[in-house]
Amino acid sequence: LSRTVEVQIDVVDRANNPPVWDHTVYGPIYIRENLPVGAKVVSVKASSGIENNPTVFYRLMPGSTAQTNKFHTFYLQQRADNGFTWADIKVNHPLDYESIKEYNLTIRVENNGAQQLASEATVYIMLEDVNDEIPLFTEREQETVLEGEPIGTKVTQVNAIDKDGTFPNNQVYYYIVDSPRNEGKDFFEISMQTGEIFTKVVFDREKQGAYALEVEARD
Repeated sequence: LSRTVEVQIDVVDRANNPPVWDHTVYGPIYIRENLPVGAKVVSVKASSGIENNPTVFYRLMPGSTAQTNKFHTFYLQQRADNGFTWADIKVNHPLDYESIKEYNLTIRVENNGAQQLASEATVYIMLEDVNDEIPLFTEREQETVLEGEPIGTKVTQVNAIDKDGTFPNNQVYYYIVDSPRNEGKDFFEISMQTGEIFTKVVFDREKQGAYALEVEARD
């Protein structure tokens, strides 16, 4: 048994070469996750490969995943400078290290020849974490302490979570709020590192039966 297929082969002018990149791989390029929309990440350049016809056209190719620019997190802006045509890669949507830490972009360049040949380059972008997440307490506490217990008795332990991706940005410290409205501030103390709360006085239920204590978590 056999089968035949017709293959079309185009003969290309020897003078018409594909575009040539300065580099076929750029990066890894490190940028902070709070880089604003519109900020430039990197500039790349290719020559046309055709003598006396330097015109090139760039395209940022969307991939199939968020990491490969499926959602157009980055965009390309073409510009002319000193006889060359550059492609500037810029931020199109806010970045978030906690969601996506790295990107792999493909840039396609075509020349202006009769066959309009093309070549591709890859840009690797790595995000750097910044302290942009607010600590959140896991629950509202309501605890009890026996009257007459000695100073230094442990009452409870509060816990807050910071969603920043790296240390020390996700390190949480605990404080008792120093405010006239915080009625319990003079009666309790807190461990800055662990969130454990201890008594500073010996309590008498007949004098006061309940205290409201405001605690703050900082990163």
